[in-house]
Amino acid sequence: MTHPVQGAPLRACSSSLRLPQFGAEVLLDCAPQEYAEELNDRYGSFFTTVEYLTLYTRPPNYNACLLERPRHDILFALRGHTVDILNRLVDIEPEALELAAEAIFAACPAAHRIRAEVKFPPARIRRCHRVTQASQDMVVDLPADVDAYHRQIGNTTRKHLRQYGNKLRREHPEFELRRLEDGDIPLELVQQTVAWTNERVRAKGGISVYEEDPSKVRPLWQLLQRHGLALTGYIDGELAATQLLLCVGRDTWIHTVGFDSRFEKLHLGLLMTYYSIVESIERGCRRTHMLFGTPIYKQRLGAKPVTAWEVSLFRTPADKAVYMREVSKKAWRDRQKIYWSARHWAASAARGAYARLRRDSRTGGTGGEAPGGS
Repeated sequence: MTHPVQGAPLRACSSSLRLPQFGAEVLLDCAPQEYAEELNDRYGSFFTTVEYLTLYTRPPNYNACLLERPRHDILFALRGHTVDILNRLVDIEPEALELAAEAIFAACPAAHRIRAEVKFPPARIRRCHRVTQASQDMVVDLPADVDAYHRQIGNTTRKHLRQYGNKLRREHPEFELRRLEDGDIPLELVQQTVAWTNERVRAKGGISVYEEDPSKVRPLWQLLQRHGLALTGYIDGELAATQLLLCVGRDTWIHTVGFDSRFEKLHLGLLMTYYSIVESIERGCRRTHMLFGTPIYKQRLGAKPVTAWEVSLFRTPADKAVYMREVSKKAWRDRQKIYWSARHWAASAARGAYARLRRDSRTGGTGGEAPGGS
């Protein structure tokens, strides 16, 4: 048996179904590693890498829908009556999504709902569907060279970046930018970056995702072992800042930045992000993703919002009625996350206040050494 498009040997799977009317083939219980390179090269999304799926998504099974025209390799998981398409933040045409849905419904009779993420307006979907959520990835479309990028970001931002860079090198002429990739990135570097991030977010009255759930640090490091780039800034030979990126295909994803708070006034956070974009251009990348949220600094660096909609496609209109509460359930889960995050932050702040009170009681309220201490 051969791949319907490329003539390559068919992938290992428990069963396959050719659907020429849709120009598709559906493979059930397949090995996702066999699609790794195609997913990376075709889509450039770290959310769709096999490593991310293994470490974070952890679907109960892997299945594939191979489309001939337009060409796509779509992974999906089947949970009861629901199919989750695992390709996230990828470019896919409306007609391709509809063909994939037809093929998956034909191959999986138990499925009544397909959940997917699209970057085109959902109104272009002809099949019965519902929009459940929307988010925005901030994306910089990269030009061919750094000079073109400087023209792209505007005069004011260019001026500020030049001023910040000159100040950094004037005050610390020995500043050095180093690079580490994939397996050369040590866990200790990721832990230090996260510690700086926690400190910065805490100082702003918030709590970072890593402080809320420290177990997320190791999976990030494991993901970096396969797709990672770490830009590290050294001052006086000492690590002062780190920008962690993920490189997939011709796309880079700016993930986590951290810097020593002693150098807060040097704008190291902004500069490290800028250096990351320059690095991406010099590597010939086509896009840099700055992920969700629309803070001003991302816009200053040339990022524009790209909306991603989460949609549900239904086998029949009656199925849409069955799942009529899916939006309210998702909203309830989001509110629960906000509640527990706020509760965690409040508990952390209370522990910090209690620790300060105990310290002040031991030092007579001076905040210094205990009386008689050496």
